[in-house]
Amino acid sequence: MIFDKINKSFGALFLLILLIEVISSKSEDFSRLHTVAMPLLLAYLFIFFYLRRQGTSIISKILLFSALGCAFTGDIFLSKELSIFDSENSLGYICHALAHALLVILFYNGRNKKNKGYQFLLPLLIIAGLFMFFNYKYQYEETLNLFSFVQLVLILTMIYFSFLRKNNVTKESYTFILIGSVLLFISYIFVNFEPSLQFEVHDFIMIPYATAFLCFVIGIIKEKQTSFNF
Repeated sequence: MIFDKINKSFGALFLLILLIEVISSKSEDFSRLHTVAMPLLLAYLFIFFYLRRQGTSIISKILLFSALGCAFTGDIFLSKELSIFDSENSLGYICHALAHALLVILFYNGRNKKNKGYQFLLPLLIIAGLFMFFNYKYQYEETLNLFSFVQLVLILTMIYFSFLRKNNVTKESYTFILIGSVLLFISYIFVNFEPSLQFEVHDFIMIPYATAFLCFVIGIIKEKQTSFNF
C-alpha cells in the first residue's frame, strides 16, 4: 500500500505507543508509564477515527466510537497498576463485553443479507466446543465463568458477521475487519488460559488486541471508500 505522510506518521506513532506499552509491562519501575500507555492505544485510535470519519455512515460512527470508548474504559479498570474500586476487574470485563457487543452490531449492519453464511456456523461451533473442552481440561478449578462465556460468544459472533460482510463492503474493509476479529479471538485465548500457561503472556494478549482494534478502525474507514492510503 502507498503511505501518505499523515497516515505514515499515525501508523508509526501507534506502533511506538504499542512498543512502549509492551516494554513498560516488563518492569515495576515503569508501572506508571504502563498505566498510561495501555489505555492510550485506544484513545489514539479514537482520535485517528475522528479525523478520518468522513464518508462513514452515522450508525457506524456511533457504534465504533462507543466500542472504542467502552474498550478504553475497560482497559483503565483492568490495569494492574490502577485500583479505583474493589470491583474494578468486574467493571473492566463488563466494559469490554459492551465493546464487543457494539462491534457485533456494527459488523451485523455491514453484512451481505443475501449471504446467510451457514457454512461458517459449524466451524465456529467446533472452535467453541474445543475452547470449552480445553478450558475444562486444563482449568478444572477455574471453570469458564459467565464473563468468559459471554466474551467467547460475542467474539465468535463477531467473526461470523465479519465473514458475512463479503461482497457488501470493499475487499480491503472486509479483510481488515476479518483479520481484526481473528486477532481479538487470539488475544482472548491467551487471556482465558493465562492461569494455566507457564510463560508470560502479556505480549500475546496486548499485541493482537491493539492490532485488532487498529484493523477495526481502518476497516470501517474503508467500508465505503474505494481508496484509502495507510
